[in-house]
Amino acid sequence: MKNGSTILIKEINLIIPFYVEHLKKTRTSSEVQKNSMKLFVNNEEITIHHGARVLDAVRAYYVQHNKKLPCKLPIVCDAYGNSIAPDGELSEGNHLHIKI
Repeated sequence: MKNGSTILIKEINLIIPFYVEHLKKTRTSSEVQKNSMKLFVNNEEITIHHGARVLDAVRAYYVQHNKKLPCKLPIVCDAYGNSIAPDGELSEGNHLHIKI
């Protein structure tokens, strides 16, 4: 048991300096705003990164509702009712509807 504890402590000592450097490099809120876009999923505002795909928006929606993403991805439609592929591109202000 002692040997396992020693290994764990060594791993934590390796991780902590990396995490501290990560915190130093965190972006300011204005930088985050430049790299994010707002869109609507089921009439709820979602903020995701520029270049995100439909699947990213669906994941963000499920995370916002504290739900697990289903194994079979639900059908996603645009504001006009057209079905959208999970790898479809998104842009600022898009309106998506998830058929649950």
